[in-house]
Amino acid sequence: DELAVWAKDAEGNYTFSNAPFMLRYFSPEWDKAYFAGNVAVMAEGDYTYYISYPRPTSVEGTMATYRVAAEQSGAYDGKYDIMVAEPVVAESLTTGKRTELNTIMCHQMHAIKITIPEKASNFASKIHSIEVTFPRAVVGDMTLDVADLNAEPVYTNTSNTITVKSDEGFEVGSDIWVFVLPGSVSGDVSYKITG
Repeated sequence: DELAVWAKDAEGNYTFSNAPFMLRYFSPEWDKAYFAGNVAVMAEGDYTYYISYPRPTSVEGTMATYRVAAEQSGAYDGKYDIMVAEPVVAESLTTGKRTELNTIMCHQMHAIKITIPEKASNFASKIHSIEVTFPRAVVGDMTLDVADLNAEPVYTNTSNTITVKSDEGFEVGSDIWVFVLPGSVSGDVSYKITG
């Protein structure tokens, strides 16, 4: 797992942007994760740090773009569990001592769990694909400003249909995860199932 880190100095200049930090370990309680990365030497002083997870598909300044695919596997996939941290102010990361950035990660996506009913006679064998159509755009590119948690995301290249496919198939009673762009859904959602 990797996340991206931006560092802004007191004058408003970015010392680094979209720097990769790798997961090192989780705390025994699993409520904290520790990441480490290599960055250029920083001047002493306080910085404002912005963090997003996972690393974006593309970046322009603090605008991070993520691709939410129209075809998904049905597994709970961390690459779609997009999060942006609350900004944190801390000293330079290269002062020669360990610096910890303690922040809260805010989820940006919606995850839907679909369970194949066990008692439905229509589903006696495995299901190999599910096509879900929503009354609004639910997949595509989502661009977030990592420096502003309150900014509305921008959606492009969108579609209102998601296809979940599995070569092995989904057993009756299986849970299938679908990740969708955040927002309210008003209207009918339809499912087309292929055995």
